[in-house]
Parts: sequence; structure tokens; C-alpha cells
Amino acid sequence: MGFCFVNNVAVAAAHAHLQHGIDKVVILDVDLHHGNGTQDIAWRINEAANHELARAAAMNQASPAKARSPHKQRPVQPAPRPLRIHYASLHGER
Repeated sequence: MGFCFVNNVAVAAAHAHLQHGIDKVVILDVDLHHGNGTQDIAWRINEAANHELARAAAMNQASPAKARSPHKQRPVQPAPRPLRIHYASLHGER
């Protein structure tokens, strides 16, 4: 098994998210070895994204938007969506 601690494709996914706003990435690992390091990184990112999405949903339910007069309203910036990664590996032995 190949365990990648710092994986270029995971770094590229993070860069795409932070610099270009990409929020969904698919990593298809076609290799002789299972990329369990890449999978671990993807699963950790997804776990953090799920917690963030659940927290945002709970906050939206707990505090509905207050009505304001039209002249006091500010444009609402949508919160950036968290990065979510689908990781798949096709690996085998020779």
C-alpha cells in the first residue's frame, strides 16, 4: 500500500478551492497501489466539510433572518461552500 503524507493532487484540490472557489473535486487514482494517504486526506476534508455544513444548517434554523427596513439592508455575501472530495481508487497487483 502506498501511503502519501503530502499528495500533489490533494494540494491541487485545496489550491483550486482556496484560489478559484471550486467546492467539489473528484480524485480517481489509477495505480498499482491503493492511495490510502490520499484517501485519508480526502476523508478528513469531507469530515470537516460535513461538520461545517451541519453547523451552518443548525444556525440557519436557530436564528431566522430579521426583517430590516430597505434602506438599512446590506448585500449579504453567501458563505463559501466547503471543499468536498470524492476519492476512488482502481488498484491491483501484477
